[in-house]
Amino acid sequence: MAHCAAGGAPPAVLPRSPGLSRKGVPRKGPGERRKLKAVVSEQLSRDVLRLLREEIHTDTVLSVGGSLFKVHRAVLLARAPGFYFHVNGQTPSGLTNELVPVDNVDASELRAFLHTYVVLARMVLARVVLARVVLARVVLARMVLAHVVLARMVLARMVLARVVLARVVLARVVLARMVLARMVLARMVLARMVLAACMVLAHVVLAHRYYSVCGVGA
Repeated sequence: MAHCAAGGAPPAVLPRSPGLSRKGVPRKGPGERRKLKAVVSEQLSRDVLRLLREEIHTDTVLSVGGSLFKVHRAVLLARAPGFYFHVNGQTPSGLTNELVPVDNVDASELRAFLHTYVVLARMVLARVVLARVVLARVVLARMVLAHVVLARMVLARMVLARVVLARVVLARVVLARMVLARMVLARMVLARMVLAACMVLAHVVLAHRYYSVCGVGA
């Protein structure tokens, strides 16, 4: 054992599966991690709110207009540092459950302030979820808009292609009619020329016969 530790080969390391962490726990995907964070944040807010409502192990008492609020300095420091330093500046260090008067504020306002900062994690989580929903809707709207624009472009190209095809067909029909009209006109001209030639030939034949008859009679 000593020889191996001194100059032998290094100890073999078992290969770790890519789906396991260093401690052998299965790795969690991004979605599972987000869900776990949301659950932990929700549970933390519930625990802190329970401590505030049940006044468990409080170390500071805030006095507002005859109403007393037992709070925890650590919670105030974590959630409302400005208010904590304001309160801590009036409380001597080392004293527990020292009565600290808070001026220029009502009891309902202070209660709402404390509950707001206790449930701040829920509010932040709700805003994050809302932001993600809005982002997903924006992405979906952009995708739909892109598909609509693409569909309109395809439809416009199809209409343009049909218009061009209709114009080509119309041009061919007009050209065919023009060719047909010219052929008919050429045939009519040729017929008239043949008729004129026939008439001239008939006149020549009649004239020849007339002169022949007249010459014979003389």
